[in-house]
Amino acid sequence: MKISKKELEQIINEAVGKKVATLKESTDFTAKRRIVYAAQNASMEFENEIAKSLGLIDADQLPSNLQIKYFQYAEEMKADIIRAVVAAVGKFATLPRNQTGASKKAVK
Repeated sequence: MKISKKELEQIINEAVGKKVATLKESTDFTAKRRIVYAAQNASMEFENEIAKSLGLIDADQLPSNLQIKYFQYAEEMKADIIRAVVAAVGKFATLPRNQTGASKKAVK
């Protein structure tokens, strides 16, 4: 089973979108850290969904050489997701904010 680009985008939006709301509830630094944490969790969820959708053998059951590859692929995906989320947060943070709630400073 393949995951389409649109389906992947929907999964990302759902997983990270819930956490973006924290920008209104905390300081920029804390909000950014929470969003990055959410991206890390989303990456793990995507990893699990990919493995399930592709019918992969559980990573714990793979030979060590394939576990290394699996881990490498998962870490690359996590880094790419976090990089994309951090870039998006930086852009969104430049937009006007409500007067109540979050700080008015941009996340850098």
